[in-house]
Amino acid sequence: MEGEDPRNGQRFPDPVRKPTMVVEEAAYWLGISRGQGYEAARRGEIPSIRLGRRLVVPTAPLRRMLGLDEGDDGEGVSTEEPGVVLALEPSRRRASPPGGDAA
Repeated sequence: MEGEDPRNGQRFPDPVRKPTMVVEEAAYWLGISRGQGYEAARRGEIPSIRLGRRLVVPTAPLRRMLGLDEGDDGEGVSTEEPGVVLALEPSRRRASPPGGDAA
């Protein structure tokens, strides 16, 4: 079954039920080490969101990157060369604190 780990039958998380995952879990699904996962996130090769000191990976973009969505539009995956994954640009925007615009 697509999105299932053949080693243990574990399924890739549903983005609706689990919108983000820790870098270690993303690295597992990418087949790389924890350290390689953090380095890839730092370089912008995998999507990531920094929340204070915590770094998380949004499930939906990673799922698309891996080509696990039915009707995949190919975002993040090259259709010219199978198996080539393009880096997604991380967001550099910071959220405003609640009431930050008040005078």
